[in-house]
Amino acid sequence: MASGKLSGGRGARFAVALDPAAAALNASSHFDNRLLNDDVRGSQAHARMLAARGLISAADADAIVTGLDRVRDEFLTHAREMDPALEDVHMNVETRLIEMIGEPGRRLHTARSRNDQVATDLRLYARQAAVELIGLIDRSRVALVRQARTHASTLMPGYTHLQRAQVVTLGHHLLAYAEMLGRDRGRLVDAERRAAESPLGSGALAGSGLERVGSLRSTIAAGRRARQPGPRADAGSGRIGVGRGCGRDRVRPRPGRC
Repeated sequence: MASGKLSGGRGARFAVALDPAAAALNASSHFDNRLLNDDVRGSQAHARMLAARGLISAADADAIVTGLDRVRDEFLTHAREMDPALEDVHMNVETRLIEMIGEPGRRLHTARSRNDQVATDLRLYARQAAVELIGLIDRSRVALVRQARTHASTLMPGYTHLQRAQVVTLGHHLLAYAEMLGRDRGRLVDAERRAAESPLGSGALAGSGLERVGSLRSTIAAGRRARQPGPRADAGSGRIGVGRGCGRDRVRPRPGRC
């Protein structure tokens, strides 16, 4: 390990810093910073839930919600940059929030683990990415159908096994791509539906002893349906929504999305 007190999230537990190679390996803020908006939304929902259950005061919840908006704006405008020593976007947001509002910021982690926090962020991210991609696919399919109509009589060779086969029209050929995109759209619709489960309440593994609400319905989903998953050990560790949305489909999100 390198000498010197660690300035990041491990400083309270260790007297010396990680070796620079290990610190670089652990740091993920340079790519998971794309979860910033989702992390803030999830944490704001969690704070409101804590207040509704009487676990923190309404004043603390208001301070947390307002402070998180300020933290997000600082990072988005680059008035403040992510600190790699804090490893990830979640710790960067939490640390800055505590710097801003003090003790109420520490209460945000009540009845929550990093496990269900990250799982929630990823599901929110996957849902929004799926919605954006579905919109792009819909516009692409409309364009393909329009071109297919224009070229309904434009002849071209059809191919099979890399060899010319039957004569087809360009319109016929373009409609095949519209159908392919339709199947991709169906997979993304399914991915968005599966991601609409709230892992909040799962904690590190099997929940919390504190009475709480785990639904995203009123606080995050903005009216869109969100249901509770099954066993909490699965909910906190599952990444199915992200995997389905980004892993196998032909259509890939724009760079930086997945």
